[in-house]
Amino acid sequence: MSPQEWLNVLKSAYLQEFIRRGGSAVKFAVVEEAQDVKTVCIGVGALSREEGFVTIHADSHCTKVQLIDLLYKEMARQIDWDALAFEYVKKLFREHQWKIPERREECCWSSLASLNCCDEAAMHREVNAWLEGSLFQDFHMSREFRLAMIQLCVAQLELPESPSQESAAIKAWLRGELKQMAILKKILIFEKVTRSNARDLIISLAHWTRLLGKPGMVLTIDISAFTGGKEAGATSLKYSPSAVMDAYEMLRQFIDGSDEIEGLLVVVVASQAFLSDQRLGLNRYEALKLRIWDDVRDKTRQNPFAPMVRLTDQTTVFAESSLLAKVGSRKEDVQHQRVIESLRAGVPSPGVVQALGCPQPMVKSKFQQMLQDAQASIHKGWTTKGMLIEGGFGTGKSHLLESLRRMALESRFVCSKVVISKETPLYSPAMMFRSAIEAADIPEKRGDVLTEVAADLNFKSPQYANFYEWVHRQGGEIDGRFAASVFLYERMVNDPELSHRIIRFWAGDPLTDAEIKRLLKSCDASVS
Repeated sequence: MSPQEWLNVLKSAYLQEFIRRGGSAVKFAVVEEAQDVKTVCIGVGALSREEGFVTIHADSHCTKVQLIDLLYKEMARQIDWDALAFEYVKKLFREHQWKIPERREECCWSSLASLNCCDEAAMHREVNAWLEGSLFQDFHMSREFRLAMIQLCVAQLELPESPSQESAAIKAWLRGELKQMAILKKILIFEKVTRSNARDLIISLAHWTRLLGKPGMVLTIDISAFTGGKEAGATSLKYSPSAVMDAYEMLRQFIDGSDEIEGLLVVVVASQAFLSDQRLGLNRYEALKLRIWDDVRDKTRQNPFAPMVRLTDQTTVFAESSLLAKVGSRKEDVQHQRVIESLRAGVPSPGVVQALGCPQPMVKSKFQQMLQDAQASIHKGWTTKGMLIEGGFGTGKSHLLESLRRMALESRFVCSKVVISKETPLYSPAMMFRSAIEAADIPEKRGDVLTEVAADLNFKSPQYANFYEWVHRQGGEIDGRFAASVFLYERMVNDPELSHRIIRFWAGDPLTDAEIKRLLKSCDASVS
């Protein structure tokens, strides 16, 4: 199949249909000649811009893209954050039937107040209320991303010649260029962009573009530098085998998580060495190969919808009707297409599990009882036993685990999936705990789970009172440092920086006994 034919498929079936309606997909294109990699990337970019998508290109020759935080930073550097924020401000004003100039340079609080015949203070109140209602309560985005976008939107109404320090710091933080976080602490952003939050930021960014009325985001990644070769050039970045494996792992995670992302098309373009290089190619990472390799295929015809296509100079004649993948406007129609995309990659996504059901009714029934026992154990004070599931390769363990995870989330449990590896060994409880916290999902929210849970704490509720009494019970099994941290969080909740430190302590970061005692003394608490 020729590159142009495949681009036509992307345009008609994905950009104009599935992605535009909120779906997401990851596609691999392998070209015969190395010089064609750039041509395909340019073609995808031109199509996406023509269709109104936010378009981003990451080139492994000049930018390190093997880790998700590095990829996100490259994406953020290509985004005009002020332009997107101003688009959203204009959208808000129009929705509330208020007037606003088209040009950013003509906007400031005083001119807008005059234009809408109201005083400046009233306009401040209205805009802040709009932003809080539409952005802060939108849990499809992580908490820190929501806070950053609110501040950027407010900054669009400041005088252009005197931009705020916070606005510049937020954009530097989004791009991964901010050295000191102190300036952002007052707007409750404490963490730099790292591997732990970069994925949530990418998902949040994709959702943000759709809030602006755009159809979504298209990301092209040129990975031809991973396999090196003469075509890479003398100035190209060089990648070690471990760095390439990290990159393949990141791409696998994109495929596995595409069911959770809204309006994102990732197109990965590689040279022929991606398939033939035994040291740095696809064969070195079986998990990615299993998701994109076409085990069963027609030797003479390409499947244009496959996760991976091989692009050549040969022209394949397709009936125009076969290239159309009409997606209905209903939410469930998009979900059905998500299921098809996941099945093409062999991924047991939440949508696939919901569509196919659980293949082990006895395990499902037992797990449902365990969830009920876990809820009852809160009042009874005992711990629910776990479950060990054994099965050979291809027996559906991943499908079953995803099904059980979905059941837990639907029952309002926080759920975490930990993969045992050299980074997360089973013999290290501390590393297991940190990995579980980092990977935890909270129902109907996105971002750091402990931050979201702590933000919803109601100190006056009977549930919290029971929890507090259990934690502080004399002779109990809970470490006194945790009890002290709970007391400090409640007492010092108006100190955002301290609250963040305590949340990070709960997640596994250090907080010494001396620091805890000093903080307790500052609260006038008795210290034994």
